Formats: sequence, C-alpha cells, structure tokens
Amino acid sequence: SELRAVEDVFDREILSDVAFVNELCERVRSYRGKMLRPALLLLSGQACGKLTPQHRVLAAVVEMVHMATLVHDDVLDVADERRRQPTINATEGNVSAVLLGDYLISHAFHLCSSIDSQRASRLIGQTTNIVCEGELMQNRLRGRLDMSEAQYFDVIRRKTAALTATACELGAAFAEAAPPCVQACISPAPPTSTSPSSVPATTRTTPLKSPNCSTRFATTTSTSSWAHVTPAEATSAATCPSDGPHCGVTADARRVRRAAAVAWSTSARLERRASCTSGHSS
Repeated sequence: SELRAVEDVFDREILSDVAFVNELCERVRSYRGKMLRPALLLLSGQACGKLTPQHRVLAAVVEMVHMATLVHDDVLDVADERRRQPTINATEGNVSAVLLGDYLISHAFHLCSSIDSQRASRLIGQTTNIVCEGELMQNRLRGRLDMSEAQYFDVIRRKTAALTATACELGAAFAEAAPPCVQACISPAPPTSTSPSSVPATTRTTPLKSPNCSTRFATTTSTSSWAHVTPAEATSAATCPSDGPHCGVTADARRVRRAAAVAWSTSARLERRASCTSGHSS
C-alpha cells in the first residue's frame, strides 16, 4: 500500500550507523499509530488526480516532524508512557529525548531537500515554526484558569491543525492541482449551526457571492464547531449548494474541499478527545 511505502521511506531516512540511535528510532516507530497526516497528504494528492514518488517522500517528512513533536511533548509533559510503552525521556532522560527529537527534525529537512522544488521545504519550515509557537503559547498559558476559548483554539490551531493543513496542501500542490484546489485543502467550509446533528448538513453553509462560486464560505460560528462534527457531516457541509455542471469550481476542487473538511473535522475531534484525557498531542 501507499502508507507502507511511506513507512519504508521513513525507515530508510532515519537509519543510522550508530546502534544506540537505531534502538531509539525503533522505539519511536511504535508512535506511528494512525499515520493520519501522511494519509491526508496522499488522499489530497489522489483527490487531485495523481500520486507521484514525491508524495511518499513528503508524507514521510510530515510524519517525521509529527514524531519529533511527540518526543518533545513527552519531555514537556513529563510523560512516562505513550501508547502503553515507556517514553524516551522516562528511560533515557530528557537530554536524550530532546536530542532524538532534534535528530528527527533534522532528518525531516534532509529528506525534504531531496525534492527539487523549494516549495515543500519552505512550507515545512514555516509550519514547524508555527508548531513551535503553539507549544510556546501552550507553555505560557499552562495552568492559567483565565485562558479564553479564543486562546485555546489559537494554540491547537498552531500546534496541531497547522501540520494537518500543510499535509493536505502538499498533497494537492505536488499533484499539480490548480491554485483553487490547493486553497480548498486549507480553507474548508465550517458549519454554520452550533447543533450540527439537528440541521441538515447542506443547509449549514452560505457561499460567498462570487462569479466562480468561491471555495471559501461565510460562517456564523467559530472553528470550534468542528470538534462536534463527524467526518460524514463535514463532507456534506463542505458541499457548495450550487455545485453542479455549471458551477465555476472544478470537480477536483470540490473533491479536495470535501477531503479537507473531513481532515479538519477529524483533527478537531482528536484534539478535543486528547484534551479531555491525557493532554498529549494526537
């Protein structure tokens, strides 16, 4: 499968001639879980019509960045376990854990540099900066009972949603999708109802007045509503009411917009569930 191919690229890249480093990397492989971000990158590429070897490389890159944040998160959270296994910091100490996270980040950029286009490396760099800003904000707001909802959603937008959006954007961009399709990946249409299950999904959005039926939508609620929307509802909610043979949005753009809506819905639901349990990154 494509995800297995991504795993192979990942494993080859982080292979070291230092046995101890390989032992630590082998433990990190157990963090893979759902491989949500690589899957979204590949799905976005497929939605735009074509997957290339570059997609596998980029999928491995976003997963490396994600893995690095997990290793660092365990240090920040003083976590003893992840996925029912001892964390690196619990067994090897904080110094080794921080250095291993740096090792993964370094390899992510090394692998990304194998792609001729600078678009991917610049976007990955920008996204990593945003993730770090989110972590810094979360650390500053830790224990603050006066933290507002807006601040909370700004934190998770940076530390979680940013990398998810980048995965979708890269998938579409490297499938040579038109700019509206790429934009649709990172700008899904939020539902306008605060009670999604009580209103038909197709009535939750109001398209902006635009001659080409813009992929961006007007909304009356914050993006926090995504945490209460199922992927199936998100797919319907992202469908423009005027989609049809005369709609100015291409079929590719419509498919990508729906896939992106599912991505954001899934990400928000996972983050909400994580914040109610261990507080670790998804």
